[in-house]
Amino acid sequence: MTPCLTGCRTTGAHHETCPGTDCAGCLPRPAVHGRLCGWCWSRLTEAIDRVPALLAHLREIGEPSARSRSYDRPTRGHADPSTLTVLPAPWLAADDLLGLLESWAGLVADEHPRTTRRTGDAVSWLTGYLPWCAGQEWAGELRREVCETVDALRHRYPAADEPVRAQQLDRPCPACGLFALYRTPPRAPGDPVRVECSDPDCARVFSEDEWEAMCR
Repeated sequence: MTPCLTGCRTTGAHHETCPGTDCAGCLPRPAVHGRLCGWCWSRLTEAIDRVPALLAHLREIGEPSARSRSYDRPTRGHADPSTLTVLPAPWLAADDLLGLLESWAGLVADEHPRTTRRTGDAVSWLTGYLPWCAGQEWAGELRREVCETVDALRHRYPAADEPVRAQQLDRPCPACGLFALYRTPPRAPGDPVRVECSDPDCARVFSEDEWEAMCR
């Protein structure tokens, strides 16, 4: 068995020498997509799929700030640095995200010199080569960098239809015993509360009635 490069562990599976005390699982989760487990592969593909809409959102919310800035430069003397154009923070974040993807796409392109890649086409380029990327020794680093960056930007600049951010609970999951429970509060009055286990081997979702019973 080839283990997942990111160090994922299988819940409830233990080494023969494991004492079992306070151990939720110590056997590595097997790689099923190149060198990534199914959960890491799903996280990576989902993050890449979100990038086009995320970039469009960052450009859109930066527009009002960009329009409010002065683009006029002094006609005499040296320009005051305080009057020079500064790009809106969401635009800078979009550029950083594109730069990250371009760096990974460049690495892939170096390994495939006979194919042509257009500048600015990092998302579609990486999407086409993700199965190949998953089999490389740096697949775990790719998964971590892309997912962490996309998640951070989604939380920092949430879209109107973005789900309300979940809150981790300080109690173990009744199904698997791990401290992996997250509660998503209702977005609007009357919406249900969502409580779910974030461990991919459990992934239990509790109804609002079950959640109220746990709180008693």
